[in-house]
Amino acid sequence: MKKFLSMLLILSMVFALVACGDEKEKDPSTTNPDATPTTPVASGEKRVINIGTWYESYYTSAHHKIEDNPKVDNVEKAEMQLQNMRNVEAKYNIELYYKNLTWDGVIESINTTIMAGNPTCDIYMVDLQFGIPAVLAGYGEALEDFLTEEEMTNEQFQNFKLPGADKTYLFKAQYVNTDGYPLGYNKALIAEANLEDPYALYQRGEWTWDVFMDYMVKLTDADNQKWGYRAPWTVTLTQLLFSNGASIASPKPNAEGKIVQGLDSKETTEVLNFMRDMYVTNGVTFWNSDCDSDWDSNLYSWGEGKIAFFHAAAWIIQAGDPEQQIDLGVVPWPTGPSVKEGQKLAQFNQTSGTFYMIAKNIKDPKLIYNVMKDYTGWYGDDLELRDDTEWAEQWMAGSKNSETNFDTLCSMTDEPEDLGFDLWDQVKYDEAITIHAIICNDCEVSQFIETNKNLVQDYLDTNFAK
Repeated sequence: MKKFLSMLLILSMVFALVACGDEKEKDPSTTNPDATPTTPVASGEKRVINIGTWYESYYTSAHHKIEDNPKVDNVEKAEMQLQNMRNVEAKYNIELYYKNLTWDGVIESINTTIMAGNPTCDIYMVDLQFGIPAVLAGYGEALEDFLTEEEMTNEQFQNFKLPGADKTYLFKAQYVNTDGYPLGYNKALIAEANLEDPYALYQRGEWTWDVFMDYMVKLTDADNQKWGYRAPWTVTLTQLLFSNGASIASPKPNAEGKIVQGLDSKETTEVLNFMRDMYVTNGVTFWNSDCDSDWDSNLYSWGEGKIAFFHAAAWIIQAGDPEQQIDLGVVPWPTGPSVKEGQKLAQFNQTSGTFYMIAKNIKDPKLIYNVMKDYTGWYGDDLELRDDTEWAEQWMAGSKNSETNFDTLCSMTDEPEDLGFDLWDQVKYDEAITIHAIICNDCEVSQFIETNKNLVQDYLDTNFAK
């Protein structure tokens, strides 16, 4: 999350020309001697394909036993993935490697070596926080330039086309999306305060911002470091925007066909005022300068049992309460005052997620695409194996083994209308859009909106108006 905040500065990077002459990495010791080439590449020589990423991944040409992954936990899956790697090597006469460039290193490689015409990697894993700016800067290959219309619609990859774009530059392997951020709560604290379970209120259509604020106020005891809410403000802002049908920087045209910023809309103003009430007026949570360098405290302090409401993504639950001591409750975010009866709300921002981008001007991009298609298709026709959700189910169950928690998580991303698209965290000017000024009581909401609305509009005009 700390790195998430740093990526808000991405659009300010100066794209320098760097002629680094970075050679494609090849380790002769990892060559598979038993590979039988069926599709010769580069005059019979093996093509080395490098995938730029910021974390260790498995399995590639560098691995020859499943234990090469020190954290392997599913032997059947690992063996299938490793054998699939050998099949891909033989079929395409290639070697494939992940290059762990680190988070900042991936960004630097994209923004310098691609522009210089000598990319460090053939294909990059990109978080959309920096993948979108990379596409806007022209650093990716358009899939339509080398794939047929039929190939563009294969069910194995999910293509991601920016709103208003005529071509597609980003894609990822299909899988069941369990990456949502439902609102988690400590059931014991709710019960001790003689408050009704929030999920019961949600089922009756009574889970609203007003009730949520009332709960947070009643559950806050600042003197004893008990807080009604604690979590990073970034996801908080996104989820509150969606829960009130609002957006700040959506490139979706309005009824007149114009792309208009939403910072000064009634819906967004209500969101910002609600957050100010949380942090300043009612003091049910807090944020200060130390919090920017201590994201873990905001993510995981609920695991100590003194936080009533928090973000409940599966990976946060796993890291914040590894012993699952807290009786975890999970509920969709409460609805805001501008939501109309029957209105369908987005619950997951598509700007979060990991996609592939083939580097511009790479030799034979279709080969790269086909290799990735076969490489990520290790599961064959067994979609249940591909979509194994056991890990997420385990952590969402909580100490009381609640199936409702996992079902709530899945419900946030199981339909196309659940997915929103707000680029508020991509906007860059003198300083990235943050709401520190509001939640740290440095300015009023109206002042913040007036200062920033034209800058958001300029960003949308520059990148999406055409």
